[in-house]
Amino acid sequence: MSVAGRRGAAKMEEMVRARVCDPTGPRWLRRVTPTIAAVLILFSPIAPLVAGLRATGLLLGAALFFARRVIRLRFRAREAGVRVHPGSIEIVEAGLLDQPVHASDVVAASTARTAGGVALAIVRRGSTDRPLVLDFASEADLDAVRRPLGLGHFGFGEVAWPTRVRSVALQGSTLLAIAWLAIAVCAAADLTLVGLTLGLVIIPITVVAMLVACLEEPHGPRVALTSAGIRFTEMPAWIPPIRYAEVRAASVDDAGVLLTTNSGPVMVPMGRSLPEEREHLAAQVLSAAARARGEGPPPPALPSPLARLAPRSESERAWLERVDMAAASIATASSADAYRGSDLDPKDLWTALENPDVPVRVRAAAARVLARVAPEEAKTRVAQVLACDRDAEARALIRGVLEDDVEIAARGLEVLALPSRNR
Repeated sequence: MSVAGRRGAAKMEEMVRARVCDPTGPRWLRRVTPTIAAVLILFSPIAPLVAGLRATGLLLGAALFFARRVIRLRFRAREAGVRVHPGSIEIVEAGLLDQPVHASDVVAASTARTAGGVALAIVRRGSTDRPLVLDFASEADLDAVRRPLGLGHFGFGEVAWPTRVRSVALQGSTLLAIAWLAIAVCAAADLTLVGLTLGLVIIPITVVAMLVACLEEPHGPRVALTSAGIRFTEMPAWIPPIRYAEVRAASVDDAGVLLTTNSGPVMVPMGRSLPEEREHLAAQVLSAAARARGEGPPPPALPSPLARLAPRSESERAWLERVDMAAASIATASSADAYRGSDLDPKDLWTALENPDVPVRVRAAAARVLARVAPEEAKTRVAQVLACDRDAEARALIRGVLEDDVEIAARGLEVLALPSRNR
């Protein structure tokens, strides 16, 4: 591996500091209670125990099933380290909040400027109720985390926070848990008649409650930040979202976030959320509003040498030949002076390849150049980029451009007929 390659690999393993806000915790922790409940319900009836203990285990499982939301922990924000790996990050030094986040698990993300720096909200697969938010002191730290996750400057998808308790049926979980626990105690104490009497009352109520819960919206009332604006999920679909450009201010108190819009104040009720969650929502809305008005900072500009790799009014073959000439202009020695004599900086090439904000054709050209000047390193890192990229068009283009034979590569691009030529 070249010196530049070793430096790039070392950078991908760096660690930055961040403040982590993840109220629900990692997925494995949220699964502990329902897993125990399922084990008790499924295996107690066939366990090699006396009938009373088997019944007690089954009933305890039912009680735990309804208590799983009641006993769910809510974690405060805390300082932590974030290790950067190819295709993933790892939160460390955060106690129970330690967890990996893989690029493939990120279903939405959004960035915002805060009073203390910048923040990144990440929606993970299987954890869409609340986002994981990382607060960084600098843009450089944010960029270090965005790259391995394949996230652009502005993020993507829908980020949402709950606005209130889900439903009346869900609020009854506490009573149902207590009731099933009481029946379990009756079974353990051999109070069969009392247990049966309670069961005759509780079983129909449980069935009705579960049917009501199945008919409800699974995530409950939320405020969602979408590409179109701010949307309240409990509002009728025909009511349009609040456009970001209409938001003028956002203030936070214990009850929630008060948005000042051109049409008047709008209250986002978040009384049951953490203070950090309310602050993050306000920061996300204000940042989106600034971008909508053209006031937010744009993505970093593309270095002029890289811009020259973009296609011009030329054929696919001519473009690929020009890219190959740029690669040939770079010395192939493995010393620290390997890239002298060319205005193409390998650091810029790697950054362009791994940045989804860069035009697709420039990223593909960077991949072709790097495959020629650093083939061993490019083989690994390009594969990592393709694994993280959410744009199927970009993946197809990069794979096509990596074909060694110019004629075959040009024909492949013509067959693809991708509309991204000028992106």
